[in-house]
Amino acid sequence: MILQELLFPNYETCAEYEMYFRLEGDSMAAVDAPQEKVPGELTHYERFFRRQADIRFDNSAQRRAYYDPEVPALHMASWQHAGFDTYFNCFSVGKWNKYTRLDNLTLRLELQGSFQVTLLHMYSMYTEPFEHIFCERVCRASVRTAFDFEIPLKNLDEGGIVCFRLYALEEKDNVFYGGGYVTNVDEATLNPVNIAIDTCTFRRERYITRNVGILNRDIMENPNSPVCNHLDMFISDNGQTLDVEAMQTDRVHIFPNRNVGGAGGFTRGMIEILDMLPRRPFTHVLVMDDDVLINTNAILRTYRLLQFLKPEFQGKTVAGAMLRLDNRSLQHECGGWWDGFCVRNDKTMLDLTDIEKILFNEKEDMANYNAWWYSCIPISKITNENLPLPIFIRYDDVEYGLRTGSDIIAMSGICLWHEPFEYRFSSSSQYYEIRNEMIVNALHWPDFGFKQAREVLRYSVKVNIGRYRYSDCKLAFKAMEDFCKGPDFLLNTDGEALHKEVMMIGDRFQPLKELPVRFDENEYIKSQRMEKPAKKFKRFITLNKHLVPRKGDGVVDAALNGVKDFAGKRRVLNYDVGGNRGFVSEYNGRLLRETMSGYRRTVRMMKAKYVQACEAYRKAMPTLVSREFWDKYLGLK
Repeated sequence: MILQELLFPNYETCAEYEMYFRLEGDSMAAVDAPQEKVPGELTHYERFFRRQADIRFDNSAQRRAYYDPEVPALHMASWQHAGFDTYFNCFSVGKWNKYTRLDNLTLRLELQGSFQVTLLHMYSMYTEPFEHIFCERVCRASVRTAFDFEIPLKNLDEGGIVCFRLYALEEKDNVFYGGGYVTNVDEATLNPVNIAIDTCTFRRERYITRNVGILNRDIMENPNSPVCNHLDMFISDNGQTLDVEAMQTDRVHIFPNRNVGGAGGFTRGMIEILDMLPRRPFTHVLVMDDDVLINTNAILRTYRLLQFLKPEFQGKTVAGAMLRLDNRSLQHECGGWWDGFCVRNDKTMLDLTDIEKILFNEKEDMANYNAWWYSCIPISKITNENLPLPIFIRYDDVEYGLRTGSDIIAMSGICLWHEPFEYRFSSSSQYYEIRNEMIVNALHWPDFGFKQAREVLRYSVKVNIGRYRYSDCKLAFKAMEDFCKGPDFLLNTDGEALHKEVMMIGDRFQPLKELPVRFDENEYIKSQRMEKPAKKFKRFITLNKHLVPRKGDGVVDAALNGVKDFAGKRRVLNYDVGGNRGFVSEYNGRLLRETMSGYRRTVRMMKAKYVQACEAYRKAMPTLVSREFWDKYLGLK
């Protein structure tokens, strides 16, 4: 049985070859992220691979290595070596030893020519990477031949990864065709695994159609895939715009749904999965965003891991990492933990072409949830009495992870790609982040009281005053007011209508040509620079320059900015890097006074109602997460 296939670069997902192998003395160049494909034209990735396929060994003294995507295969000249201590081709031996019943492991390589093969165990102690060579062997073959190398699992108790290196010994015709990490096992003894993908979408036909096509091609309609008969996909169509007749099959299930946000969409999927259990014995629900770029090999690795889990770990969630679409070797997040104020994550912005970062990523931390871009949750955690909260968007995954106690297992290679969140900035998120943070803490963080809640509000108002975003302050006040209305507000409020109201309060993007402040690239670049200590001190003593005359206009990233970028400016263009649009923040003395008055009024209200609201949420929890409530909320009954 193949546990983990060795992978080669793929232009559809990730073509950065150092995510797969490292070459010494190679001629290959780094590749940028792919462009959208125009019919009839080659994408940047396709041109790259065609160029690599055209490279052949020349007559010069320095032979060149190249990757041929058509076979696929890696060709190497004498004394060149390739390292597979990479994100996609290492094996997380420490976690397999800890969490699974795996008792034998073999590395199988398909080679032609002459190679010295070196097997290594690599792990991180403190911050230093260590490597231990436990096998070296010379392999010679005139035709494509499979070579097996036994890996002594029980001797590798320091955690970390297993990987290998290839050293070419002949002048030419040294070819690596791939392989995998395999095991001998009686499949009747493995855990039964059937996965239901739960995704929801709102008018993102292009993304969902692409992902359904990839899953059909690679898994659900591919009889050679081990997961072929063990995967279904459930889609909640919140926008009711999908072509159901064209997309729906006996394995792809589409359900028109009200626009009740991600929380409502994912919950609808869970309800439909639960209702299908008598016909399909699902063991896990893979909650997945609609606008991700799917890595189908990650699903295969997840499936194999679940088959081997020890009984005491079968309640854990398998967590997929989110890598950035604009830099496909850069990890945004892999698991997180909630500390009462915000999500913490030590494994953000890791360059996964760096072996030190890969080893650091293998270390387990105190993560208590994984975001719902890729979370494979045991079906035993999902019941008609334990559904998500109706909080539309933001922190629904945090709350559900804390409630179900779903500690996570994350491994190298289990990942997908997602657009960076700074490209999807929305002013309305201010409302949901504050309101839902209060709900999460009321339910799971009892030491978070009125004083801490007031500090959250104070910080939000302070920052948004500094950014001249007075409408965001209004959203913060509304968030606190709605929370203090207690759970009856969630029970009796139309989530779709509320979202429209929130959207009307917040700042809305407009085309740049319609705005009174023009985009100035020099101002935008200036806002990205670090602030000097002298300027920071001047801002501090003048209340972010509110005590001095303001002049001129500025330009900032709408999502990634600080109050320093607004100091002393009269107007500031908040530029959306994901599109040619923005909105303008402008200092306004009247709105500033109204904001301060609103802050004092909201704090008085919180002092009177916050504690009672927390108690009411705790009492109402069973109702809010029940099937009876959700059937009514979604209009199913």
